[in-house]
Amino acid sequence: MSSARIERWWVLAALLAIPPALADGTRDPDRPVFFRVPDPATSTRIRDAVYFFGSPSPSIREKARDDLFDIGYWSVGKLIEAAQTMGQQHRSNAILVLGRLGDPRALEPLREAVRDESSEWPPVIAALMLGRMKDADDRTMAAFGDAIGSREKESKRKVAVALALAKLARRRGLESAKMLDEILNTPTPNPFVHYAALLALGFHRSRVAEATANGTGFAPTEGTHMGSAGLCG
Repeated sequence: MSSARIERWWVLAALLAIPPALADGTRDPDRPVFFRVPDPATSTRIRDAVYFFGSPSPSIREKARDDLFDIGYWSVGKLIEAAQTMGQQHRSNAILVLGRLGDPRALEPLREAVRDESSEWPPVIAALMLGRMKDADDRTMAAFGDAIGSREKESKRKVAVALALAKLARRRGLESAKMLDEILNTPTPNPFVHYAALLALGFHRSRVAEATANGTGFAPTEGTHMGSAGLCG
């Protein structure tokens, strides 16, 4: 084999060995992907599966989600596009698959959904998926804080944020407990917001919450605090 041909093979091998980009643009050396562009048949599968997110049949939507999960890495770009640009049902299903895949490229789009999405279900699912991914980044905590503190954000989003904070008890225990306290100390017409926060506090050790004397909500028991034992989990 000529030296020129050998050199071309080495260049190709080096290009194929470049790992995928993380959400911040860096590379993850533990997740190599050797072919960055799917073959035509796989591209068609991805496009068709996203299309079927709009089906009225739950079983068809479930099959579409499973197909994209099986395809994995190659489907993430199309899923992010669907999560940002398509109808509510498409966005919700795309976010579900992104959360299952756990690809870091999806983190910022999920944060945007929690923070900026005005429709009903996509931000709820996005918050739950960030909790599933245990993303403790400052940007995620800021998005959760915005959802908790905003009077415009609907109660279902706050329920989802509270449940997501339960998954961060070991990573951001102090901050997440304070957010849950804020939920419990804020009156709400929907008691499930307080129920979710109370449930989430159960994952933060050395924290106890109880019903208020007037029966209108829940508050941390007097004298409890988030000590080092609580952060250790």
